[in-house]
Amino acid sequence: MKKIAVAGLIGYETAKALYEENREALEARFPKFWLKKFLEAGPKAEELMNEQNREVENGAVIEITEGGLFGALWEACEQQKAEGCANGCEVWIENVPILQEVVEISELFDINPYEASSKGSFLIVEEEEKIRNHSGQLTIIGTMQKKKDRVVVMKDKETKRFLTPPERQAKDLANR
Repeated sequence: MKKIAVAGLIGYETAKALYEENREALEARFPKFWLKKFLEAGPKAEELMNEQNREVENGAVIEITEGGLFGALWEACEQQKAEGCANGCEVWIENVPILQEVVEISELFDINPYEASSKGSFLIVEEEEKIRNHSGQLTIIGTMQKKKDRVVVMKDKETKRFLTPPERQAKDLANR
């Protein structure tokens, strides 16, 4: 069964842009050491995901840009469907590599960090053994499933969110 992994940090690009646009307000709200930690954590995924590592035999490598993680998950499922593979997924939100600072900055501006651009971070769908060959550089966040449901399991392990196509996510954001 194929696993779903992430290289990099989710939502970091968007949170950093929000910081740069609203520096004074954020510096007045959050402690300096907290913001310094956030800024120093920057993405290193592009270094890990050189051209050689972006090639997978029977899976997918998707840069997490517009639509964020949820959009990239939908795209990965659609790619797998087109290849005749299992095209459902189950992702565990507690395994997603995201900084608390990203969550708080994003929420302050009413942005869902899981739907925000994470340029420089990548979603990888591949056999588990091949993902493990990346020596801990990737975080496994879920599995591809034969059933068609595309589900994100929340931290309480009981609540589930079903993914929607990225176009619908954009409309939902516009209607806030």
